[in-house]
Amino acid sequence: MASGIQDLEWFARESLSRGLGKPEIRKAMLGAGWTEDQVRNALDAYADASFPVPIPKPRPQLSARDAFLYLVLFTTLYFSSYNLGSLIFDFINKALPDSTVLIYRTGWDSIRWSASSLIVAFPTFLFLSYYINKDVTRNRQAIVTNSTLADLSHAVCRVMRSHRRCDDTDLQHTGWRTH
Repeated sequence: MASGIQDLEWFARESLSRGLGKPEIRKAMLGAGWTEDQVRNALDAYADASFPVPIPKPRPQLSARDAFLYLVLFTTLYFSSYNLGSLIFDFINKALPDSTVLIYRTGWDSIRWSASSLIVAFPTFLFLSYYINKDVTRNRQAIVTNSTLADLSHAVCRVMRSHRRCDDTDLQHTGWRTH
C-alpha cells in the first residue's frame, strides 16, 4: 500500500506542476477509486502557492526522543492514577475496617508505597506534560500526524484541559485532527 500512496503523491505532484487545480485533481483521484482521506493527504502535502512548481509542505516526523517522552509520560500517568486509587482505598480501609475479618492488617506498607510512588511519579508527569506541551506549541510544524500518537496527545490534552493549558484550538493549529 505504501507504493500506492507514493504513486498517488507522484500523481498529485505531476498534476500540480502541469497547472491543474486541486479540485480537478481531487475529482480525478476520487473517480479512480482512491478514498477521500488518501486524496486529501496527497493534496495537502503541497502548499497552496502561486508558484510554477508545487511546493511540498514539511513532513512531520516522529523521533525516538518523542516516542520515549510519550512512553514515560503515560507510564507516570498510569503510576500516579493507580497509586492514588490505592491510597484512597487504603485510607477507606483504615477509616472503615471490615468487622468480619479477625486479623486485620494495618496496611502501612501499602500506604507508604503508594505515597512514595505518587511523590515521584506525579511531579514527573506534570513536568513532562508541561515540557511536551511547550514543545508542541513551539514547533507546530514538527507535529506528528500518526493517529496513535494523536490519540495519546488528545488524552494528555484532556488531562491538561483541567489546568487550562491545552484546548481543541491548540490541536487544530498544530494540524491534529480533533474528535
